[in-house]
Parts: sequence; C-alpha cells; structure tokens
Amino acid sequence: MIKQHYRELVEAEIPYKPTDKEYIGSYQRAVTTVLKNMSEQDVEEAEEIVESWNKQGAPAEVQLK
Repeated sequence: MIKQHYRELVEAEIPYKPTDKEYIGSYQRAVTTVLKNMSEQDVEEAEEIVESWNKQGAPAEVQLK
C-alpha cells in the first residue's frame, strides 16, 4: 500500500536502479524510512486504506499482474 501511494518517496530513498541486485535489499529500509517520516494524518489515512483493501480487495490497478 505504501509503495502504491508513496511511490516517489520510496523510490527516492533507494539509491539503486530497479535492475540492480541491491535494489531489493534497500526496498524495505526505504519503506520504513517513508513510514517514519509520515505525518500522523498520513498514517491514519494509510490505515483507513489498508482496512478498506482488506475488506474489499485492492483496486485492480495496484494488484500484481
């Protein structure tokens, strides 16, 4: 969910290209950094989205293909 809604912030935290093998190892750290830097309001909004997705499923455009 964070990757979909905060993609640019997550990508900015990763110093590697998606084709680099180090990219995967840096991904979780980047997501954690973005989460730590989110405002309380952003966290609440993200929690609401997660709750909605858990009940109804994620929108088709963000589901893995």
